[in-house]
Amino acid sequence: MNQLTRRTVSFVATVFLAGSLTYLVPRLQALWTEYGSFPTVLDFVDWWMWVLQGGFISDKVTQAVPWTLALMGLATAVSFIIGSVAGALMASPFGKIGQVARWSTPAALAMYATPYFIFGMVLIWLFVWLWEVFPTGGGYTLGETPTLTWEGIRTLLWHGTLPTLSIILTGTAHWLVLMRGMMVTIEGEDYVVQSRAMGLRDWRIFAWYRMRNCALPQFTQLFLSMGIIFTGAVMVEIVFAYPGIGYLLQQAILGNDSNTVQSIVITTAIIFAILLAVMEAVYPLIDRRIGRS
Repeated sequence: MNQLTRRTVSFVATVFLAGSLTYLVPRLQALWTEYGSFPTVLDFVDWWMWVLQGGFISDKVTQAVPWTLALMGLATAVSFIIGSVAGALMASPFGKIGQVARWSTPAALAMYATPYFIFGMVLIWLFVWLWEVFPTGGGYTLGETPTLTWEGIRTLLWHGTLPTLSIILTGTAHWLVLMRGMMVTIEGEDYVVQSRAMGLRDWRIFAWYRMRNCALPQFTQLFLSMGIIFTGAVMVEIVFAYPGIGYLLQQAILGNDSNTVQSIVITTAIIFAILLAVMEAVYPLIDRRIGRS
């Protein structure tokens, strides 16, 4: 019950803070106008009542959220798995496998320092302008309606390949560098030294004593960096004109559509709060010590 209460309070606080800033920041300009007036507490309460009744829900946002979640979910999952395994192999004792992985360290560091949208522009130059393999942007062909038929799925994959690939390339390098650093850090820990003294096989030490112990901080970083991943997805969506939250946010800002901006911010805050709650629920499954404590 204590954990449930703490998670509920954290969820409400996150959404409340994001929603309050969304309401107050645009209205601060009233302080610099001659006839403007800052909103009263009653106005603030009325606005929150409007939010709690679902007034912030917008058809544009509900249509854009699945596109962003699909893009972020697939790209993050693939990059996290590949990057974690490759980063662990960089610090592995498996002969040529470890050597090949270590040779790729400079390339991984260069990709790690490159923003998502830079790779997006490079991919556009290569596969759109130079080789003309993929479309210039969008989530589907103009004049078509996305469907779950084979032809519709093929169109969605054709348009979504480059945005997803740009996030996967940078994300893989990110998780690779982090995993390699943790694997090297625990190399001299007592339990690793003792496992070698006991004569355990290298693969068992690698998988159960080193890689498994690096999983918890890796998962921690995954959930804590969701904001950065979302920011990268926003920039990628703008570059590729992908019909997600990022592209919708750009169009709303350019069109001075404050209602859509408010809806996007509150919806995003709710998504992040849910992810944080899922993180705390998954922790005990990764490390049983957390569940017992």
